Amino acid sequence: MFSPREKLCGAIIELEIDRKNGERIFNEYYNSVEDGKPHKNYVTELAKQLNIKLTEKTSA
Repeated sequence: MFSPREKLCGAIIELEIDRKNGERIFNEYYNSVEDGKPHKNYVTELAKQLNIKLTEKTSA
């Protein structure tokens, strides 16, 4: 089991190996961060720098 921050690091590494899977992992991490937390803004900016399209999790 990975810590949340390890998941972010893993997603960034995976982007170079398998872009689609890296983006999926990055989005899972993004959606695990509470709204309104300063870290969510950091992750949003990081996604822009890495050219990752963020997807909001939906409630089913």
